[in-house]
Amino acid sequence: MSPTTTQLSRRDFFKMSAAAAGLGLMGYAGLRQPQRAAAQTALASHVTIGNTSIQPNLSPFFQAYFQARQIYDTLIETDAEGNLLPGLAVEWNRVEPNLLEMRLRDDVFFSNGERFTSASVAYTMNHLLTVGMQNFGAYQIPLTDLNLLPLFSPTGQMVAPPLFTNESVEIIDDTHLLIRTTRPDPTLEKRLSRLFIISEQYMNESNGDLVNGAVGTGYFRVAGWSPGERIELERWEGNWRGSYPIQTATYTVVGDLRTALQAGDIDIAQSVPPDVARALIDSGAFTVTTKPALSTEIARFFPQNNEALRDVRVRRAINLAVDKEEYNEFIRAGFGVPTTGQLMQPGMDGYNEELEAFPYDPEEAMRLLREAGYPNLELSLGAPNTVRTDAEAVAAYLEGVGIRTRVETADTGTIIMQMLTGTNFDMILAPAQFSTLGDWTQAMVALDSTTLPPNAPIEFDNERFLELNQQIKLAPDRETRNALIRENSRLMHDEAAVLFLSWVQFYFVHTPRVQSMQLNLDNSPQIFSIEMLAR
Repeated sequence: MSPTTTQLSRRDFFKMSAAAAGLGLMGYAGLRQPQRAAAQTALASHVTIGNTSIQPNLSPFFQAYFQARQIYDTLIETDAEGNLLPGLAVEWNRVEPNLLEMRLRDDVFFSNGERFTSASVAYTMNHLLTVGMQNFGAYQIPLTDLNLLPLFSPTGQMVAPPLFTNESVEIIDDTHLLIRTTRPDPTLEKRLSRLFIISEQYMNESNGDLVNGAVGTGYFRVAGWSPGERIELERWEGNWRGSYPIQTATYTVVGDLRTALQAGDIDIAQSVPPDVARALIDSGAFTVTTKPALSTEIARFFPQNNEALRDVRVRRAINLAVDKEEYNEFIRAGFGVPTTGQLMQPGMDGYNEELEAFPYDPEEAMRLLREAGYPNLELSLGAPNTVRTDAEAVAAYLEGVGIRTRVETADTGTIIMQMLTGTNFDMILAPAQFSTLGDWTQAMVALDSTTLPPNAPIEFDNERFLELNQQIKLAPDRETRNALIRENSRLMHDEAAVLFLSWVQFYFVHTPRVQSMQLNLDNSPQIFSIEMLAR
């Protein structure tokens, strides 16, 4: 990698951004105009979704799980707001703090004809506890989401075993089971929305191949598959959800999503850059489906690389230097809102209503820097190539209070590896992601040093922060847990533990023929429920 270095004033940066937006808009004169809904009566039976990349395998346990959501089902489902809904389980009840009773649907089959029963749940759990644990890299997401890893103290001692064991699922009969955990978990039901149920018959016949094949209980089955490039889905007759207008769907990799949308090659686009998405929507030719992404855009501090970042006055000055309203309006193109100086979002477990946003106050920022003895501070800021514009905007704001900031970008994988194994950057622009469960513990990955490999760089070195995180993981009930999260959010706010930038919005840009598109809590679309007018 040959990093690119940029130093740019905020004023110049926004001039360039405005000019770029103007150039982009010049190309919209030829866009198709929205069709009139009144002239359409039939609904489409096929939909094409484009993205810049798709999952390189068919495993439901891989980190990119949007396709898997269409093929596999979970015991409990969650809507966009995080409400629990029946999935493969129709009823559940907490018999004891660490014992959940569940009743399953009796009309569910896998697409290979195998019947779904309680044994399918036990098999899936045991697969994760054995094969998953032996292949941590491929199974990191479910192992983390389901708490299948031991809990360690900051000194490396195990303080609690995994939440589940190979005896956690007790089968009563085909549609009745008990799930016993090693300790009470207030979020157990939501965790089960991440347990994708797999077919034991398929796993035996395929020698456990979840890369090239897929058999689930979902609405769709795989009709065609080109790894990392294209996946064709088709409804199968035996699915338990019945029949919806959408009968087939295509996920495909697209080099230029704007061009593909304008040409009608795709109906829905995922991962369109914010400025491009806003221009498409404002043109009137396209519409959008959006929800809170359950992701907070932050810049992480690495004080071991720059002693100044150990001083809370410097960290606070950095937060005061950025105009979050302007940043979210122009850089995120409205697909984000300023935070109140915390990771959790309104309505989420542990959200602290007492916290207030860091105001935009460059004068106070410069005063704090002088008081701390760093009036001419220099910083390096690393970021993935995909958010270079965001990083340059942050650098421009910091330049405005006298902090000379060097921006370097690399591919996302390289940036993540540096966060986990070691970096020379003073700051890294990388979001706190908690979209699969909307939970505090997910946002703590990398921020909490106990979630990292030995000798990994420490971002927020605070003993009380780590103590509270341990207590959160072991909290016996939701009320206690939420109070602990609020306390830790207050600590992060008061210590300016990170640069808080944005509560990010997730969005799909699509043709206005899309009348309805339901999203799950984890931002994945329910493709079977899409209602789209026929051409």
